[in-house]
Amino acid sequence: MIRSTPSGNIVTFPDESPNLIRLLIQYFYGADYEPYILANTELDSDLEAEREASTAYEYTGEIITHVQMFTLGCKYSVDGLQELVVEKFHQACQRFWYTDDFEKVAEAVVLREHEKLESLRMAIVDTVAKHPELWKKMWARTLFEKAEGFETEVLKRRIKKYMYLEQG
Repeated sequence: MIRSTPSGNIVTFPDESPNLIRLLIQYFYGADYEPYILANTELDSDLEAEREASTAYEYTGEIITHVQMFTLGCKYSVDGLQELVVEKFHQACQRFWYTDDFEKVAEAVVLREHEKLESLRMAIVDTVAKHPELWKKMWARTLFEKAEGFETEVLKRRIKKYMYLEQG
């Protein structure tokens, strides 16, 4: 919401988390955002130390943060943000596929049929295809049963991987 005051205009986002708005502003100024900052640092900490700490791949909830940023990008029509989020989300899924957050996000994204979520869904398909040990999990079996086409997409990705390995 935009309000005019004697000192200028004030933009407020009453329905959004201040931490997500901080990341959105970071994106506006740098065409990027770094979700691990939310969990690991204070506002006045050194950015280089944050970047170094993030290279250890300690999970900080970034899978959920990426989905929330994707939602913000859609809600406020932020150019380029969705594409960046999909790339970061895919990388986070590949690194943190074993977390409870991956399970929660997979269920939420895959079971919601919405055209805008298709790119996030494909990142989940890629991750599940790459890690067949997930197929034994109850949540994954539920997705195979409930989400139309999910099992087929996972199997297609898996088959393509093996066909590529045999040809290469």
